[in-house]
Amino acid sequence: MNRDWHEAHPIPPKATRRQRVEWHLAHSQACGCRPPPPSLLPEIRDLERQRLLAVEGGAIR
Repeated sequence: MNRDWHEAHPIPPKATRRQRVEWHLAHSQACGCRPPPPSLLPEIRDLERQRLLAVEGGAIR
């Protein structure tokens, strides 16, 4: 477990679904001590895909 990352990036209290998705995506990239909740996986994958496309689109221009 990446204790430093967890201390610096607490999930917000009463986080919205979008905040949870963003937090779990960042968590899986920085720590990954546990998998994200299965109910969020489709949205996490979509967000990751959107970010990759944005990066690739920026590199092409």
